[in-house]
Amino acid sequence: MGGILKGMGKEGREAVEKLTSSTDPIDTTSLIKMQVLALERDKSLRLSRLKTISKRIDHLERAYRVSEMPLLKEDYSVQQGRDRVEWEVRGKEMKEEERKIWEEEMATKARLARMRDDWEDRWVALFHSCGIQRPLLFLPSENPPSSNAKAKNLLSVGKKLSAKSNLKSPNVLPKYLNIKLKSELLLNVRPLVFLKLKPKKRLLGNAKSKLALRRSKRRGNRGRKKRKNKGRRRRERGSRGRKKRRRKKRGGKKGRKRDRRRWSRRDYKGRERKKQRRGGLREH
Repeated sequence: MGGILKGMGKEGREAVEKLTSSTDPIDTTSLIKMQVLALERDKSLRLSRLKTISKRIDHLERAYRVSEMPLLKEDYSVQQGRDRVEWEVRGKEMKEEERKIWEEEMATKARLARMRDDWEDRWVALFHSCGIQRPLLFLPSENPPSSNAKAKNLLSVGKKLSAKSNLKSPNVLPKYLNIKLKSELLLNVRPLVFLKLKPKKRLLGNAKSKLALRRSKRRGNRGRKKRKNKGRRRRERGSRGRKKRRRKKRGGKKGRKRDRRRWSRRDYKGRERKKQRRGGLREH
């Protein structure tokens, strides 16, 4: 009874006290019904209180948002200032790195410029040794692509500049021409070094074809020797064929089979190999 009263609310307890004060007897079923009703009332009260609390929280959040809207702009401005400072620092570091790389490249360019005269002298000497009076390294292609109009213009500019500098051939580009222009001019060119060589200095492909021709001739000679050997072998087999015929007369079918097995072409080659190893054939 005490546990049931503890689970009830205030209203349930008051009702139980009224019932106990009266002289009427109390059933357990009626007590359970009263407890259930009291619990449902407590639940409804709690739900209503929770709804009112949630509404108050929403009103407070909206008020905070309205008050924080102007503060957001200030926060964004502070963040932009920090980002700008970081960006400037990184930009300075990148500029310093690029400057160092540029200085290194210029130093290598100066070293290569000092070496260029020696390189040109050596190049000309090599061509003179091959029998070339003037090293014509490159020649513009006869049919440049029609779509590449820029390349055509560059080629015409190179020819004009070479004519102004009184060069014997328009193929050699002048030294004062821009490096980028040179590289673009030489896109549509083909090498002409091998055309100016002496007749003794033949092309690699020609040499390869001649070598192949020699090998084929050697193979032909080997074939003739083989044919001669074949004739000699046939003559040798003729004498052995007589022996076979004699054996056939003596041995009949068994002898014929034995001779076929013994004097086949494969066995004959094997016997020749044994002859080379041992130095002679046994007589049968």
